[in-house]
Amino acid sequence: MLEFVFLLREKVNASGLELLRKKIDQFPSIRQSYSDLDLSAKDFCQVFGADLIPEMANEFILYFVRGFNIRLKVIELIELTKNFCEWLFKNNFTKCKISTESNK
Repeated sequence: MLEFVFLLREKVNASGLELLRKKIDQFPSIRQSYSDLDLSAKDFCQVFGADLIPEMANEFILYFVRGFNIRLKVIELIELTKNFCEWLFKNNFTKCKISTESNK
């Protein structure tokens, strides 16, 4: 479990700013909301919290983990990610709810 948390944090910190830039390009009206932030010395998670984590879940599973020698099986990783994203939503850490085949 600890391995999962560390890898997910690394993924979010590494890709979070890229995802945010894409969102700003897609929705220019949100640009002002982020214009005053100094991101130079902080991790993405420290600045933005967990709100974008569910949007990064698939990329985390499909691409990021392949580059690491981890002990988790892929199905375990999927379940951990799904459960974590659901927990974030239920506890109001994010407004994003993931969609899975079982809840469509």
